[in-house]
Amino acid sequence: MALLSDLAMLRARVAASGSRLEKRRLVAEYLRELPPEDLPRAVTYLSGRAFPASDPRVLNVRSLPAPAATASPATPLALADVARAFGDVAETGGAGARRLRESRLRELAERASEAERDLLQRVIYGEMRMGLSEGLVLEAIAEARGHRRGGRRRLRGSAAGRPRHGRPHRRRRPRPGRRRAGPVGRAAARVRSPPAHACGDRR
Repeated sequence: MALLSDLAMLRARVAASGSRLEKRRLVAEYLRELPPEDLPRAVTYLSGRAFPASDPRVLNVRSLPAPAATASPATPLALADVARAFGDVAETGGAGARRLRESRLRELAERASEAERDLLQRVIYGEMRMGLSEGLVLEAIAEARGHRRGGRRRLRGSAAGRPRHGRPHRRRRPRPGRRRAGPVGRAAARVRSPPAHACGDRR
């Protein structure tokens, strides 16, 4: 289970570093330790999004509501908790939807620490402000998977739709009503499903 506090700590460390290589190393190190089901969530939030680029849902809120003055964090928040709360907010509609969205987000805020609330607010705003571009996230994902420079080049070539190994590369048209996953989402899926030879025990 990936905790929101760890992601908030990572965000602070990445923002404090002025080195591009160090930023990439920190993110790769974090991603490498994540359970497979939490990897897409972490990559999404690191990219300053509440949902993956291929997901049409939106939060339709301006900010994270302030917690009650008497609220104190209880059980640690996991990335899965955030994903459920964001999903509930996005799917809320009809009469009283605004009040219900704010109520659900306030529940989330009251379970979060100050650092976690800052991170959630940044995700809602869509501005992480830590000097982490999408390209750098892609490189960190590749490094987490065990690639070096050559692997990153192959990953970039594949994501951009360029031919590999001299063979023409055809773009597939997305099915009607579906959005194509962005480069970051596709790269995260590669980490989530490593090749068979990479699954052995390391001693």
